[in-house]
Amino acid sequence: MSCFSFRKLESIDRRQSGLQRFPEDAFRHRTKLTALLLDGNHIKELPRNISQLSKLERLTVADNELETLPAEVFRLNRLLEFNLRNNGLSDLPAAIRNCSRLRILDVSSNGINSLPDTITDLSSLTSLSINDASLHRLPQELAGLKQLQVLEARDNHLKYLPQSIAQLRQLRKLDVGCNDIVELPDGIGNLTRLEELWLDTNDMEALPVEIGALEHLKVADFSDNHIEALPADLQGLTSLTDLTLSNNTLLILPDSIGALKNLSQLKCENNQLSVLPDTIGKLRNLKELFLTDNMIEHLPSTIGQLDRLTTLYVDRNHLLSIPPELCRCRALSILNFRQNSLTRIPPDIGLLTHLRVIDLCNNTLEFLPVSFLQLRLKALWLSDNQSKPLMELQEETDSVTKEVLLTCVLLPQSTGQSQSLENLLVGTNGSSFGDPDATSRASQVTGSSHDRTARVAFAPDTLDRTGETEAESQVKLQRHPTPYSKDLKAKAKKIRNIDGRRSPDGSKRSSTGSLVTSEAAPTPPIARAEEDTEKERTPGKAHRGVAFSGNVKDSPDGGVGSRISAVTRHDTPHPNLLSQKVEEAVKSTEGGLLDNNRDEEGVPSKVSFEAAEATGDKHVSFVEEVKEQGEGEEKEPVSKLSRKDTPKPKQYSGQGDDSKLRRRDTPRSFGTPQFGMTTPTTTEILEEAEEEEEEEAELNELMAKKRAAPEIEYDNIVAVLVRQPGTGLGFSISGGVGCTPRYNPDNDFVYVTK
Repeated sequence: MSCFSFRKLESIDRRQSGLQRFPEDAFRHRTKLTALLLDGNHIKELPRNISQLSKLERLTVADNELETLPAEVFRLNRLLEFNLRNNGLSDLPAAIRNCSRLRILDVSSNGINSLPDTITDLSSLTSLSINDASLHRLPQELAGLKQLQVLEARDNHLKYLPQSIAQLRQLRKLDVGCNDIVELPDGIGNLTRLEELWLDTNDMEALPVEIGALEHLKVADFSDNHIEALPADLQGLTSLTDLTLSNNTLLILPDSIGALKNLSQLKCENNQLSVLPDTIGKLRNLKELFLTDNMIEHLPSTIGQLDRLTTLYVDRNHLLSIPPELCRCRALSILNFRQNSLTRIPPDIGLLTHLRVIDLCNNTLEFLPVSFLQLRLKALWLSDNQSKPLMELQEETDSVTKEVLLTCVLLPQSTGQSQSLENLLVGTNGSSFGDPDATSRASQVTGSSHDRTARVAFAPDTLDRTGETEAESQVKLQRHPTPYSKDLKAKAKKIRNIDGRRSPDGSKRSSTGSLVTSEAAPTPPIARAEEDTEKERTPGKAHRGVAFSGNVKDSPDGGVGSRISAVTRHDTPHPNLLSQKVEEAVKSTEGGLLDNNRDEEGVPSKVSFEAAEATGDKHVSFVEEVKEQGEGEEKEPVSKLSRKDTPKPKQYSGQGDDSKLRRRDTPRSFGTPQFGMTTPTTTEILEEAEEEEEEEAELNELMAKKRAAPEIEYDNIVAVLVRQPGTGLGFSISGGVGCTPRYNPDNDFVYVTK
């Protein structure tokens, strides 16, 4: 507790002390106590014996938890200040009239719906504050508050002010902002001593003419209303220094605004002003002018007479140029012309020696005058994407006018139009979304007149392209269905089994993707090998297999040699290597093995393994047979694609039956009679598979045993520990199987260390 004594007056200050109740020690000083400050605590009620503080003149209990006031508190007839702000009061008792000497009353931020009529009996009241409450009306008779100088009723639900407010001749501040007031009462001009008038955020559409007679008015805020015009005569507002008219619907400012000789700040943002009066130049004391978000196209030349102007905001307007006279405002330090239509800056702007910040973003400037180098700027904004406040400027000479100019990487400025109009999405009818002229603009930029269309098809290309030009077909977008994994597998398998396709340059592409040069005619696709190895083949029916043969030269007549690269081994993990070897074999072979095995009609005969042995090279080739036909019929070549087992080095000797090729890991092995080879039966294959499964099971069982955790054996061990005098009993046991840190897997010892 702090007690202060000054001229025999005592004050107790217990603000923000965490008090839960009224301090009882205050009554010990009741004969001398004049001020009791209890703001910012948790006091829920005032004691009934508070009237014992008979000499109390100042009582503040703001920001507490009071819900009611005892009648005894109004017996403090010497009370001059009573602060009840931000409590839980729902009404103000009529007994307030007993505090006849009360000068300051603050009941803001409570739930008070109305003030008692008896409040007008407080003839000594100079300040009444009831902000942020639920007030719907003020007392009709306010004439009794003859000494009232401050009336604050902000953030309530007032729709009108009583006529008696005009009789408050001593009123200096009237704050009724953030209400629902539609108009001011008649006689508002009688408040000749009014210095502050706050009427912001209401529903007013016009101001009374009498407002121009408030000769002592210094601050006026009419923002956030629906005011369309100001009174024509404002000459009486000679003391006005701050005028706020933002967020209204003003179309023009009256010429009489030039009579505001002491005006230092004028805010007119977000209106519908298209021009400023020439009398604006008479505001010689104007320091700040805010005209953001209007429709101003030109500034009057008289603006250059504002010698004390330091801040000018004309951003987001329709300015086409800046008057050269503005460069006479030598006190300017902040200049904002963002988002206008400026093309040039006055060349004398270098005269603004106090200019520190200038914003020219979103205009159409091509260069800056060289006088910019005379400015001591801290920020020069030319683009929204500018990374730092100042950009390095370079001098350039205009080739036409020979004028020295300044430029940088951000100049010339763009107009905000997309520089890539050709990339805009254009519909099939030639109009872009939301802008029917976008197509024509895009044509001007790109130099083309055709319509750019974009199509998305969720199926193979079925669109009708009849009559389309090559350029039109290139811009079409097509979306093919995404195949499932099983479809991919089937497709890949099909590709690997089909014949090589011919590339656009005439070369043949193998199924593995490699190119093979061939002048032979394309061969029909090779039939896919049958899945079931035990299925009987129809006698005389042509079929193909895979066989090993000698090195074969490419046949110019489309024989076997021209089809070598089209065969792929399905069980070979690297088909590209096989294709490469086949190509090398075709190019390096000088002899014509297959040419020697052709009959008179050019039909290739069977290629034997002995022929391959003679050349010392092996590869995959076609073996074709001639189907037996009846007399008088032409011999029809029968293609047979057979697959022979890869010989192991130890089994193959090149003679007799040892030349048979057998791959045990190949499930499909088609017999070839000319090689004397037999096809394993299904039973043999199954038996072999069962043996492999048994071997795998045994291996898995053996690995599982090795991974199994070792068995743990438990033994009961009795240890007797003897503590020697002067020594500790601390010890650690480590070691043994499965223990760390001294673990040796070869023994089962336990180590005891001290």
